[in-house]
Amino acid sequence: MTIQHGFGGSGGSVVNSGVLTLSRCTVSGNTACLHGGGLWNNGTLTIISSTISGNVAANNNCCNRFCSTFGGGIYNIGGMTINNSTIAGNSSPSYSGGIFNGGTMTVSGSTISGNTGEGIGVISTSSSALSNSTVSGNTGAGIDLSSSTATLSNSTVGGNTGHGIEIDTGSMATLQNSIVANNGGGNCFGAITSNGFNLSSDGTCDFDGPGDLNNTNPLLGPLQNNGGPTQTQALLSGSPAIDAGNPSGCTDSQGHLLKTDQRGMPRPDKEDTGGCDMGAYERQSD
Repeated sequence: MTIQHGFGGSGGSVVNSGVLTLSRCTVSGNTACLHGGGLWNNGTLTIISSTISGNVAANNNCCNRFCSTFGGGIYNIGGMTINNSTIAGNSSPSYSGGIFNGGTMTVSGSTISGNTGEGIGVISTSSSALSNSTVSGNTGAGIDLSSSTATLSNSTVGGNTGHGIEIDTGSMATLQNSIVANNGGGNCFGAITSNGFNLSSDGTCDFDGPGDLNNTNPLLGPLQNNGGPTQTQALLSGSPAIDAGNPSGCTDSQGHLLKTDQRGMPRPDKEDTGGCDMGAYERQSD
């Protein structure tokens, strides 16, 4: 199903206060006066193998000029799960061009890219968990945390215009087996907790766990179709992130073993019996 050209106060195309699953759907070209250009959720929302793109959260004279609008693609204050999906090219003039999360959110195998504003904004004691996912090319911070928490496992945050991960007072970000690289504002702003085997292309993340690498070029390819349902940034030949993940196995935030990468390819790759690769992409030939 394609849902497009909708217009609403909050929720340009879909407003959910119940239990909703979107599977193999496209939500695009919708506009909200206030929050959630594509989707507004305060119930239970599951998004599977879908694309949320080109949606806008914009004032549009719905309120006075001091009104703020959040969540160009998605506005969530409930519980939300996103699997194997793309959140791209959405915009909000105030905050969170891609996803605004004021509830609980779990993201796996997905790409948040090319949004105008923050890729993901998380506020107000909310929580987000990302695994095997890519946050790339957003015009604000890749991930912005305010009085909230986030856990990244085998994820890649790269090439955003602002900080890769921005952590305000009262927030906490925990990373493991992940890559933060080549972000215009610096990779990290604020204190990061490392569970080990992370890589930063500069010194701003100050990773201090086992197997961590700082000031190291991960040799990432561009965001593109490298197979699988969503775009990824490949590890180029010779990347120091190859086979540099936790030798005991790469897991998500709940300790579950990640047996595939973002594309669905084996993790670790078939020729390796040891550690998986850092980041969302598992190179299959090294």
